[in-house]
Amino acid sequence: MRALIIAPPPGYLKLLAPVTEGLTVSSRADGMYPFVQVFATRLAEIRAFARKLPKHAAPNALVWISYPKKTSKVEGDLSRDVIREAMNGTGWRAVSIVAIDEVWSALRFRPAAHVRSRSKRGPD
Repeated sequence: MRALIIAPPPGYLKLLAPVTEGLTVSSRADGMYPFVQVFATRLAEIRAFARKLPKHAAPNALVWISYPKKTSKVEGDLSRDVIREAMNGTGWRAVSIVAIDEVWSALRFRPAAHVRSRSKRGPD
């Protein structure tokens, strides 16, 4: 399997090494990927990523947008809501959020066509 990880922070790929055996990890886009993760600190980076996403994310790819937490010392203008709004109209919808570590959080996106609306879900 191929994975595209764009602008990872120092040490991130080394941290992933134990779980990426057999995985080809690229930091430069070359074709389509079933897993795409981008690290960004600015809205302009998210907008540029969103424009390129259709060229590099497979139809049902796992797409993660990672951004610095407000409590971190990393400067930026991103938040969960800013990223969701920036991705509106791209055909991708946020489906979950996770904390990566004390600095980074990530939103997972799926193609909107593959996301059931809350009103259609059955009882939890």
